Amino acid sequence: MRNVKMDNLKGILIVLVVVGHFLELCMGEGFSRYLYILIYFFHMPLFVYCSGYFAKCSGIGERILKKMLFPYVIFQMLYILFERFVLKNDMEMQFSKPYWILWYLVALMVWTILLPVVATDSRKKQAMLLALAVIAALAAGYDSGVGRSMSLSRIIVYFPFFLLGYDLHMWDKEREELPEEGQETGREVKTREIDVLAVKYKKVLSVLVIAALIAIALFTGIRMEAWKITWFYEASPYTDTGYDIEFRLFHLAVGTLGILGVRRFLPDKKLPVFDKLGQKTMPIYLTHGFLVKWIDMYNLFS
Repeated sequence: MRNVKMDNLKGILIVLVVVGHFLELCMGEGFSRYLYILIYFFHMPLFVYCSGYFAKCSGIGERILKKMLFPYVIFQMLYILFERFVLKNDMEMQFSKPYWILWYLVALMVWTILLPVVATDSRKKQAMLLALAVIAALAAGYDSGVGRSMSLSRIIVYFPFFLLGYDLHMWDKEREELPEEGQETGREVKTREIDVLAVKYKKVLSVLVIAALIAIALFTGIRMEAWKITWFYEASPYTDTGYDIEFRLFHLAVGTLGILGVRRFLPDKKLPVFDKLGQKTMPIYLTHGFLVKWIDMYNLFS
């Protein structure tokens, strides 16, 4: 049975990915730049969260080979050939540096390999590992060797969202499998109590999320003129692009709020078009780059 809410979310996100890449071709200093920044605040953390939500510890080898490594090799070759023969750029055939959007496939491979090491049913261990992942993401910016090579920076920085997605899926499964009242174990009773509290205070939680997002919007409005677009890629150490640990922490916090907001407000019923797009995100993601690069070559958006 498909998860309609996640299909809706993935459909919305893939549209934002495509829109964001096309905005790069015509972005100025006005509305288009603000829209681009808004998209890049949320769309990658949410996409990584979706990948973590559907990640599994079983059948890892076959899944990596068929859904990650094989597509990476094929599309790395196709994009480099496209650069050579269509865009007329001199580009060496290599596989150690992912071509533009293909960094995500490399990241998925690494995160999936790490999953059996970090997966746990213990809430305390989940919280501890998530905290360690955040610390690693913040610390990585100080290492000049952690950059675009094999997408190492983005692999480390976005890993907390992958881990959060996997953990939240485990929580959701626990809630779905709860037995009837009176038949629960101690842990199941505690899980049900948490659910009751969540329902009881959902309006308060909603107000807090909205207030946090408003505060972020105000902060963004004050600061975004000084921000560089490259900061949002999380692909380089702090010294290379002139940003700092405070911005990265802010970015991680905004992404987390976006995830909580989506889980609270996105409807469970199908959203026309988006639910269908959400079932085909990877083919769209892998192929839209050809069109973006072709349009850029002819400056059609200039």
